[in-house]
Amino acid sequence: MNHNEVKNLIENIITSYNVRLKLVENIITNTRKTLEEFKTKREEMSRKLRDSLAKSANLRKKDFNKMMEEILQVQTKREENINKMLADFHKEEEQVVAKLKNLLQKGEEIRIKDFKKMLIKIKNSQEVREKSTGEKVTSEIERMRQEVSEMLTVFKKEREKMVLVLNHKL
Repeated sequence: MNHNEVKNLIENIITSYNVRLKLVENIITNTRKTLEEFKTKREEMSRKLRDSLAKSANLRKKDFNKMMEEILQVQTKREENINKMLADFHKEEEQVVAKLKNLLQKGEEIRIKDFKKMLIKIKNSQEVREKSTGEKVTSEIERMRQEVSEMLTVFKKEREKMVLVLNHKL
């Protein structure tokens, strides 16, 4: 492989990584939208629960706000962790592209053997990052979905119970 072939190969790899970066950016955007949807559902659930409890006077507003604040702190921390994981992943991908561009700009003679080793190393580290980040993000999102679902179920049961109590009193 001559210098021009190596240069073309590196340029193709850089182009490929730039495409990957765009995909990662789309994943980050979609994940942030999902987190925002969770936040909206949580806020709606909180508002409905507060309104229902205020009508039945079962819980003081101050106690409710304290309870919801604790729940929101946990969810906010999870959202921050997910955003950090995704940002770190994106940064690492950008570093790989920068290294490849730097290598291309130096115009150094690269032995094919060394170049192949570098590609294998990049691919292996990329696979580890993808698996690790993907599993962590999926796990956090699934945990958040489960919690929101459980909260909605509890809310529904409490509301049904409250309706029965109110109907019985009337």
